[in-house]
Amino acid sequence: MFNTHNIIGHNNAYKMSQGSGLRGYVTVSYDELCRVFGRPIEIDGEDKVQVQWIIRFEVVNEIDGSTYSVVATIYDWKVGPQYVGIQGVPYQQVTHWHIGGHRMSDSEPVRLVHEALGQTVDKALQPAHV
Repeated sequence: MFNTHNIIGHNNAYKMSQGSGLRGYVTVSYDELCRVFGRPIEIDGEDKVQVQWIIRFEVVNEIDGSTYSVVATIYDWKVGPQYVGIQGVPYQQVTHWHIGGHRMSDSEPVRLVHEALGQTVDKALQPAHV
C-alpha cells in the first residue's frame, strides 16, 4: 500500500526517470490521469513520446512500518502525430499508456499506478519480462 504520491517537477523529472523502462500498461483516459496525477510534462522535440507523468510513490513497508520510494513513469509511446503522421493520436485522446520503472523485474510501479487510479492489475497488461 502506498502512503502518498508526488508529481516530480520539471527540473527533477529527467533525473528521476533516467534509466527507467517499460514495466506494464494501464488503460485510462488522459483526463482521469490528469485528475489523479495532475498535468503531465509535455515533451518537446521528441517524436516517440508526447507527454509523461513522473510520480514518486512513498510506500509503507507493512512488515516494519518503514517507508521507501518508488518512481513510476506514465507515457504514451509511438502513437502521436509526430511519430505516426496524420493517423497519429493526440495525447488528449490516448487511452493505452505505458508504465515505466527502474528495476527490470519490478512490477511495483504498475501496481501502484493502478492502485492510485482505483484499478486492479490485470496480468495481461504486464510485459512478458515482468
